[in-house]
Amino acid sequence: MFTTGSFNTMRVLADFTGPMNESKTLLYRLNLGYVNAQGFRNLQFDKNIIIAPSVSFLPTDKTRINFDLVYNKSNSRLDRGQSVVGNDLYSSSIATSLNAVNDYLNEETYLITTSLNHQFSQNTSFNMAYLRTGYSEDLLEHRSSNVNGVDSAGIAIPNLVGRQVFVRQTKSFMDNVSLFFNHNFNTGRAEHKLVIGYDYIQSSTPKGSGQQTANGYLLKAGGAAAYNARRPDLYQFYNYTSNGVTRSIPKPNISHYDLTLQNNQLEDPSKYIYNVVANAATTPVFYSLHGLYVQEQVKLDRLQLLLGLRYDTYIDKKGYTTTAENNVTQHALLPRIGAVFTVNRNINLYGTYTKGYNPQDATVQSDPLSGGPFDPIRSSLTEFGLKTEWLDGRLTANASIYDITQSNTLYSANAVDNPNLMMQIGQERAKGVEFDVTGNILPNWNLIVTYSYNDAKITDAGSRAADQVLVNMQKPNAPKNQGSFWTKYTFVNQNLKGLGIGLGGNYVAERNLSLNNTQTIPAYMLLNAALYYRIEKFQFQVNLNNLGNKTYWVGGYDYLRLFPGAPRNFMATVSYTF
Repeated sequence: MFTTGSFNTMRVLADFTGPMNESKTLLYRLNLGYVNAQGFRNLQFDKNIIIAPSVSFLPTDKTRINFDLVYNKSNSRLDRGQSVVGNDLYSSSIATSLNAVNDYLNEETYLITTSLNHQFSQNTSFNMAYLRTGYSEDLLEHRSSNVNGVDSAGIAIPNLVGRQVFVRQTKSFMDNVSLFFNHNFNTGRAEHKLVIGYDYIQSSTPKGSGQQTANGYLLKAGGAAAYNARRPDLYQFYNYTSNGVTRSIPKPNISHYDLTLQNNQLEDPSKYIYNVVANAATTPVFYSLHGLYVQEQVKLDRLQLLLGLRYDTYIDKKGYTTTAENNVTQHALLPRIGAVFTVNRNINLYGTYTKGYNPQDATVQSDPLSGGPFDPIRSSLTEFGLKTEWLDGRLTANASIYDITQSNTLYSANAVDNPNLMMQIGQERAKGVEFDVTGNILPNWNLIVTYSYNDAKITDAGSRAADQVLVNMQKPNAPKNQGSFWTKYTFVNQNLKGLGIGLGGNYVAERNLSLNNTQTIPAYMLLNAALYYRIEKFQFQVNLNNLGNKTYWVGGYDYLRLFPGAPRNFMATVSYTF
């Protein structure tokens, strides 16, 4: 498969599979991928090489052994978003990026999976899997420091964006072992499917990782610090002229980004003054998770019940690799209940309740600037709905209502002197409805329609009195309403056989950007189209996205870190099936 199109995109994908011996007990599959694209944002690019071989060995008709490897080498730049002047979303181009020309992000990731499936009998089987993940990162980035540049009086200059620099090298590893038994049996009219299993996960960020950070303003006595307007005598100054007005401003450690000049240039990181406190090595992290679970699925006539119980033991090595290392242990009992009732051959009703428990991301935990370590995320989900099928399977319609509660979610603290600082919210709750319809209006004409309503609010802001204003606020980047549609028509006329056209759109409502109701991004609706042509084993496809060339934003943290959506663009794909 070969794809090319807007933003200098080139993508090549290949998939090969087949037997490796005459008895067909040794099978292989090989996926290869190469991507080279720049994107619509200034200085952004992405180069990826993916190699994913897979081998399966079937020594008997009851045993299967799989080996899978996914290797990904990526070269790119981190995109921290668009900045605008003041509160005017349209005051700068959506291509605006605060990067330097010599910024880079080099990553290597591998995932190795080995699994065994053995069928003891028609009703009993055993599964075992081991997953090893490794990740390495080499980073240099110039990014917003989440504040505007200031003059000698400390007054913000809206078109100047303060910047900071991160230089980081890290490695992290994860091991995951999963064992479980399946056993099917009957008791009278009831059919049972029993699963008993054990999971073990460990994640580590070892010593040997490091990070340097530079920001602030240059001091006369040497060094750099956040600006104090009450002590201008401590700082170096220079004259800045804009719109015919000259102002004296403190000299930044990292040059400000001037939105009127778009000053992306080659920078010399060796000239910066790096913060002593922030330049500690990335904190080593080690945590492990043991999970025991049992699940029973019972089918009795038109009713199916699922009863599950999981017991997790989470161990965090506080002070990992130091003389003060000690284990901090937490336990979680996580029930799962589900039911499906078949009303008739067209309608199924369902309901489910489950609890969740997840450690925070190791990258955040190991960052000395994040303010961690942080408590794990805990959640609960209640959902009811129906799944329906009509017109002999040509039309499906599904609807659901849900109630999700989650505690210990992390958000940016929007700290002026430390954009990496995070804050942990006590609790948030999302209530909503979803529905989708998929069907064939004609055998050669299908339609997909979706809609969701999501009332996601913060219900507990924690113990700090200053944070209580956040209660009942809609969660950042969580639109209340969104929906989409897509329809595809394939011509059956002999002269147009193999030709198809598609048209679709999606709508997203207004959203808050951060824990701040005053900064929002507007709603948007996009139209997209596609053209298809198939002849024998060849297929040619052109996708046309954002037909109206709308300016829109898919998310962000604030008006200095916005993530705009792509302007009108196209992608053309040619594929061949062997």
